[in-house]
Amino acid sequence: MTTHTITAALVAGLALVSEGSFAQQALERNLPAAEPGEPVSLDVAPQDFGATDRSPLGVDLAGVYLIGQSDNVAGRAPTGIGGPAAAFDQAALDAVLSEYLGKPLSLALAGEIQAAIARVYKDAGYPFVSVTLPPQEITGGVLQVRVIEFKSGNVTVQGLDERDAEEIRARLRINPGGRIDARALEEDLGWLNRSPYRRASGVFRPGEDAALSDLEVTIDEGRPWQVFAGWSNSGSQDTGRDRYFLGGNARLPFPGGPWLSYQMTASDDIWSDPGIVIPREGDYPSYVSHAGRLTISTWARQSLEIAPALVASRETPNRFFDFENTTYELPIIYRSAVSNLLPGRYWGDIYTGVELKRLERTTFFNGVAVADGAADLFQMVLGWSNSFDDRLGRTAVDVRVKANPGGVLQGNAATTWQTFTNGRVQSVDYAYLAADISRTTSLPNRFFWVSALSGTLAGQVLPDTERISLGGRYAVRGYNYDDASVDSGVIWRNELRLPSFSPLAGNLPESWPQSLTNDSLSAYLFADIGFGIDHATDDNATLSGVGAGFDYALGDNLTANLIAGVALQDAGETEAGDLNLQASITARF
Repeated sequence: MTTHTITAALVAGLALVSEGSFAQQALERNLPAAEPGEPVSLDVAPQDFGATDRSPLGVDLAGVYLIGQSDNVAGRAPTGIGGPAAAFDQAALDAVLSEYLGKPLSLALAGEIQAAIARVYKDAGYPFVSVTLPPQEITGGVLQVRVIEFKSGNVTVQGLDERDAEEIRARLRINPGGRIDARALEEDLGWLNRSPYRRASGVFRPGEDAALSDLEVTIDEGRPWQVFAGWSNSGSQDTGRDRYFLGGNARLPFPGGPWLSYQMTASDDIWSDPGIVIPREGDYPSYVSHAGRLTISTWARQSLEIAPALVASRETPNRFFDFENTTYELPIIYRSAVSNLLPGRYWGDIYTGVELKRLERTTFFNGVAVADGAADLFQMVLGWSNSFDDRLGRTAVDVRVKANPGGVLQGNAATTWQTFTNGRVQSVDYAYLAADISRTTSLPNRFFWVSALSGTLAGQVLPDTERISLGGRYAVRGYNYDDASVDSGVIWRNELRLPSFSPLAGNLPESWPQSLTNDSLSAYLFADIGFGIDHATDDNATLSGVGAGFDYALGDNLTANLIAGVALQDAGETEAGDLNLQASITARF
C-alpha cells in the first residue's frame, strides 16, 4: 500500500469515528462524597398553657393588652390589640389575635391566646419567651398578657482546648445580655457542623437572673481520619461498567480545622496492572480518575473550597483506532452565608469562584500516535443555595450560573474548540443556568416521598465537560450513564421511601458484637423522567424509567445499595423494556 493510500485511509477513518468519539458523552466524574453537615435545630419545649376549661367567664373578649417584664398591670386597659410589648411586631400580633376578639372569654381561650403570642415570637426567630397571665380584673373584656423575652446569659464552649473554644465562641452571634436570635444561632452551629469531624450542639439552661438563659455549646470531635474502598457498576460501555475506588479523608492539624478528601476510581484494568493509576501516554487504562477536595474555614460562616480532579480514559471504537482522553479540572469556590452580607437575612449561602479546565486527546492508529490536540476552559461561577424546613419536611435549593468570557487561557478560544471537537463547538463565549431542587416530605406511617429536580439551561452547544447525562444512578434510573448526553436538559426523580428497619436487630446471638445490630435498610419505589436537547444536532432525547431499590447501612462501616430499573423508552444502547441493575458497596475504616 502506498503512503498516499495509507494517508487517505487514515483521514477517512478519522472522519468516520471522530463524530462519535470526539465529544458526545458527558464527562464521567467520580468525586469524593461531600460530607453533609448535620442539621441543627434549637428545640425549645413549648410552654404548657394547659387550661382546657371553656366555661365562659361572663364577658366577650374586647382586647388583648401585652405588657413587658417591668410593666404594671393596667387599671383599665384599652380595647383592641396593643400594649407596650405589642411593639415587637404589631402587624403580626394583629393578624393572629384579632380572630379571638368577640369570642366568649374562658380560661381555654386565654391559653390559646398565649400560645398564639408565643408562635409569633418563634416565627420571628425569638422562641425564648415567657407568656403568662398576671393577676388582673377582666370585667372590661380586655385580657392582659405579660411577655418576657429571655436574654442571653453566659456562653460557654465545651469539648475543645481554650484557644479553639474561644475561636468558636467568637463566631457565635450571641452576646451576654443580648437578644437570642435562634435563626442566627442555628446558622452559626450549622456552619460548625459542616466539618465531618465536629458535631456542635447547643443547650440553653436557666441563668443567674430569671430573665437570662445561659448557652452551653458542646463540640464532639470524632476520629480525625477515615479510609474507604468500594465497587460500583456505574461506568460506560466504551470504558467498562465496573468501577473500583479507594480514598480517604482527614482533618488537617491547622487552625480552623480544614479537612481534605481524596478518591481514586479505576476500571477493572487495575487488577491486571496496578500501575494504571498513573496514566502513561500510549498505555492508558479504560478509565482512571483522581479527585480531591480541600475545604478551609476562613472567617465566621465562610469557607474556601478547592477541588482538583483528573480523568483519563481510553476508547477503542474499532480495531484500528484508539483515543486517549485526559481532563484536568480545578474549581476554586468561595462560600459565605448571605447573612454576612445582609445582616438579619438568613437566606442560605452565596458562592462564587472560577473553574479552570483542560482537555487533551491523542489519536492512535494501529498503536501509533497520529494526532493530538488540547483545549482549555475558563469559567466564572455565581450561585446560591438554601434549605427550608416546614412541618411536613425539608426543601433544598442550589442555583448557579456559569459563564465563559473566552480567552484568559490560551486554549479557551473558538478556533481551538472548533478543531478539538471537529466543528461541534463553534464558540466558547457562553453562559448557562444550572439548578438542583430536592424535597423530602413525611407521609403517614413512616413513609416518605423524595422528589428531586435538576437541570441545565443553555442557549448553545456546550463543551464536553459542561454537558449532562440523562441516564444513570444519579439521573434517570433504568439507563446507563452513556445512553444520552445533552447540552440542555431536565431530570425529575421521585421515590416513595418505605419505613426503614433493622434486618439484624434481634436476629443475632447475644454473644455477637452489638455494632452488627446497628444496621438499617431503606427500600423504595421510583419513577424518573428526563428530557434534553443536543444543540449541535437539534436532536431531542426523552428517558423514563421505573423500578425499585434499597439502601443498606451497617453502622458507619458499610453501605450498599441496589437499583433495579426498567427503561420505558429507547435511548442509546438501552431499549424500552430492558432491565438495568446498578449496585455499589462501600466499606469504611
